[in-house]
Amino acid sequence: MTISEQSRHHLHQKLEEFLGPDEAATLMEHLPPRGWADVATKADLDHQSAITKRDLEALAAVTKNDLDAHAAAMKSDLDAHAATMKSDLDVLAAATKSDLHAHAATMKSDLLALDVKIEAVRNDLGARIEISGHQAAENLYRELAATTRTLVFACVGAVMTSSGLAFAAARF
Repeated sequence: MTISEQSRHHLHQKLEEFLGPDEAATLMEHLPPRGWADVATKADLDHQSAITKRDLEALAAVTKNDLDAHAAAMKSDLDAHAATMKSDLDVLAAATKSDLHAHAATMKSDLLALDVKIEAVRNDLGARIEISGHQAAENLYRELAATTRTLVFACVGAVMTSSGLAFAAARF
């Protein structure tokens, strides 16, 4: 039997006739609003709790498996990127080393040619000094030699600095 609002109201009126308005209201307060079929029991709650716990455990297992799979895929990707970067750095280091050897050979050749020119200028100035006996030629030679040394040291320093930076970049 379904309890309607009309039947509840009729029951409340009868209870007021027999028990009085306060007692009738108290008794009506203890009745469920729609019937006992809609009231959950402790057993119903325990059953729902067990189902919810099982569902959460299954979801936790699926989530853990998904996270483990993503972690493995990410590790694989990172390992592949690390191997690629190492290979690229090895190639860059080899190319930088080759470039440095080429620059060193060119500088050595240039320095030898510069030494030959300086020696030629020195011999020319020495001959002029002997011929003319002027101190001005000797001063000119010293100034030229000092300027040449400064220029050579500056070039060597620049090449060594750039070499060091290139090696540091390759090792990074």
